[in-house]
Amino acid sequence: MEIDLLKLHTNNEYLNECVAILNEEWPRSETARLHSLQKSCDNLPISLILADSTHKRVIGHVRISREHFDHKCAFIETLLIRKEMRGKGFGKYLMEKSERFCEQMGFTKIKLTTIDKIDFYARLGYKVINNRCENFATTKSETIEINGVHASLPASNVSQAVNSASSSIPLSPPMPPPPPPLSNVSIKSGKFTTKTLMEKTLK
Repeated sequence: MEIDLLKLHTNNEYLNECVAILNEEWPRSETARLHSLQKSCDNLPISLILADSTHKRVIGHVRISREHFDHKCAFIETLLIRKEMRGKGFGKYLMEKSERFCEQMGFTKIKLTTIDKIDFYARLGYKVINNRCENFATTKSETIEINGVHASLPASNVSQAVNSASSSIPLSPPMPPPPPPLSNVSIKSGKFTTKTLMEKTLK
């Protein structure tokens, strides 16, 4: 098996497979998912895939953007390993490749959010900095809880990084209190779920 880290937007033969894998984990319309993935570009956000080039299949996907308030900080929006390939070390491998990619892009730290994988990221050196993600913004994420804008980087930086490296109102009764801001929660099975913000300083 030959494993490569590839830019999705220059390897469109893997696009439909990425749509299927992501929608299996986080269901949404194929059109919306495809539209989101097609936004991947050298100027960020970017979708990187861990591909089995021997069998022409996707093992994992990661989407990376730039944190809005700190342009030296990358934000991992989503990271996913296909179900049948989990438990084989590919998640750790993809994270390590993603960190190297971010270093090559000039980032000095990485942030991410998680609901139930705190221990996994802690083993990789990430520390909890906020369990509600308040006052945090980055590019519009694959998931509902992140909103904001992104900045640009020269295309040459991305190519170099990928090569190096090879997420009607009734009047009564009174209205209930408003829900927390979307930046603090995600919606899962019809319930609000707190996400934990974690950070790692790159060497």
